[in-house]
Amino acid sequence: MSDLVSVIIPNYNYGRYLIKAIQSVLDQDYPSIEIIVVDDGSTDDSISILRQFNNKIKIIETQNFGAPTARNFGVLASTGTHLAYLDADDYWLPNKITSQMAKMAESGDHLVYCLIKKINEENEILSITDERYEGDFVSRYINNPTSTPFPPSAVLMTKALAARVGIWDTTLKSPAEDFDYFRRCAEYTRFSVVTKVLAVHLEHPGSLTTMSLKKYFLDNRLALVKLFVDKYPKLSFYARRKSWIKLHFRFSKSFLRSRQIKMFFLCFLAFISPIQY
Repeated sequence: MSDLVSVIIPNYNYGRYLIKAIQSVLDQDYPSIEIIVVDDGSTDDSISILRQFNNKIKIIETQNFGAPTARNFGVLASTGTHLAYLDADDYWLPNKITSQMAKMAESGDHLVYCLIKKINEENEILSITDERYEGDFVSRYINNPTSTPFPPSAVLMTKALAARVGIWDTTLKSPAEDFDYFRRCAEYTRFSVVTKVLAVHLEHPGSLTTMSLKKYFLDNRLALVKLFVDKYPKLSFYARRKSWIKLHFRFSKSFLRSRQIKMFFLCFLAFISPIQY
């Protein structure tokens, strides 16, 4: 297992988390890794922190275009046969890459994910991902339009798969960008899983997962419409309608719980209206 793995870390103003993220990659027990950090126009001390690592990492500096664009820059600069993504506020356990490379060799699949633990700043466990499915994920994205099975930090994939899938969609924001990208990956390969926690995500006030509910809803709907367009005309009207209703029903309940009454009614009306392309 000596194939080079390119680890791509997008960063925007996460200087306080960078050292732990990068060190967790340097501490991997897999022997052949390159680290590419794409700084997305940070205004904090991220660049000075990154330069402390000298030639241990490759640094790419860009304007603030967003995480999908940063990942695209990282892929273009990568030289490995395999790709792994790590968000700057996440970190890995030392055997992540070794475990996933072994699983990939065993399964023959081009994408392997792992379990990820979410913690808070007091190091308390908030949740552990419960996705453990292996196989064809195409229908799972259609049937679960509000759910991204795993985040980028949990994934190892081949460069060959990335070449077929194309770039990360820069019009979407997390977690819709994850849903869209890995949904497209599912068109070309089965997914395998290492049923161990090998990655950790720190939930904090600046986390992308704390974005507004309205923004979360609109981006998820856009990603679902893109799925419908990509699969037209193969996807039946019934399948599209069922997925559309699930998305809007789920978010209408969320808007109601958060007392966003206007968005609740708009969302509720949308799920009984024709699909809006």
